Amino acid sequence: NHTVVFSPGSGTSTEVQNELKTLSDNSGGRYYAICKGEKFEKSNTWESRPFFDDYETLVRSSDLIFVGTRFDHRVSNVAYDALRYGKPVVLFDCPFARLLHADYPSMVFPINNVRDIPDVKIDHVRIAVEHSRFIKKHSFSALMTALRPILRDAKKNWC
Repeated sequence: NHTVVFSPGSGTSTEVQNELKTLSDNSGGRYYAICKGEKFEKSNTWESRPFFDDYETLVRSSDLIFVGTRFDHRVSNVAYDALRYGKPVVLFDCPFARLLHADYPSMVFPINNVRDIPDVKIDHVRIAVEHSRFIKKHSFSALMTALRPILRDAKKNWC
């Protein structure tokens, strides 16, 4: 049994990808990494691909999602996909990671270095509670509730 770490981000540097591969190589079989790379490569502990035809399946079937890019002034769709499927997500410490961690502390783990991944403690009961809250907060109903006053004001100002 190993933990599958999926790291699909195209913005992840080669250095960070190599650190993730090294973590998997040195984990004694604890981790298996699937990451974005320039070409198809595979070892006993990791694989690298230039693209993912099965992206959604990999997000759903992985144990942990790793976002290897800092998001100081934007957001990560990969992180939102992970939360959508109730998967723990590890990101480098940045304002976006801290914001998500504040709302979903059992699902989002800001780290400073790839070597910090083994320190992440997964609590599936808490993840289930936070995942339910995430789904409710991002539902169509919640979106419409937030948009109604905006649309009402826009209609008043334009008509």
